Amino acid sequence: MMGWEHVLADRLKIRNKPDIPNCDGIDPDHCRDVEIRNCDIVCGDDAIVVKSTREGARYGASSNIIVKDCTIETKDSGLKIGTETVGDIHDIRFERCEIRSCCRGLTIQLRDEGDVFNIDFADIRFTSRYEAAPWWGRGETISLTAIPRTTGSRPGRIHDVRFRNITGHAENSARINGTPESRIGNITLDHVALTFERTTGYPGSVHDKGPTTAHPDIEPHITSAFNIRHADGVSLRNCSVAWGKTLPDHFTNALEAEAVTKLSLTGFAGDAAHPDRDPAVIIL
Repeated sequence: MMGWEHVLADRLKIRNKPDIPNCDGIDPDHCRDVEIRNCDIVCGDDAIVVKSTREGARYGASSNIIVKDCTIETKDSGLKIGTETVGDIHDIRFERCEIRSCCRGLTIQLRDEGDVFNIDFADIRFTSRYEAAPWWGRGETISLTAIPRTTGSRPGRIHDVRFRNITGHAENSARINGTPESRIGNITLDHVALTFERTTGYPGSVHDKGPTTAHPDIEPHITSAFNIRHADGVSLRNCSVAWGKTLPDHFTNALEAEAVTKLSLTGFAGDAAHPDRDPAVIIL
């Protein structure tokens, strides 16, 4: 959908081939006042993704969109904003959805000059795992990334995003990954319960930063449960970390923070994957 307004999508059943990339489910692009509810989606790429592409810039922002009570199976992101963020994307709510399989659970990828703000994810459960190339993502639970698309470009900002009552099982971190070019601000995670273990044999210990030519697409990195970088005003309230049975050496801390200001932990529960080796929380 590009440039649509006042749209209701109710009880749609979508069956795209799961082994084909670039095969999304529903893509509101520069749309306003949209409700997507009670949909059942199987696809190879992003299941439901809100965008603001350069081709549709004349249609303005994407805003006032609600996605609720949907069931999803995908090899890419379950519920997503971006990567196309040329215009602002704001006042978006995802709620009461079940993501049965994906390679990223809840995703915001900002790569262009628009801002993404006032976003809510609530009452969602998901299972995330690694997928083979050419699919994107590396089994992340939550992935917020603000990274320039190209060298010298000026990305917008992600700010004022809230997660509440989220349950996830995954192979890779919950990431809030800003950059010096675009710090992420005012993020709240409230009653987010995450379980981590390896369930596939694909290579791990990486962060996926693509698409970008300003930074390496794939960054070797340890796997902490929560990884927060270049962010301000991040609050974790009653969040918990659990570790499953298959825990490789690169699984580490429950929380790793780097270049973060105003980090608040209230009722945070969880140890390191290997508590005899690593601290539960590390702040750099």
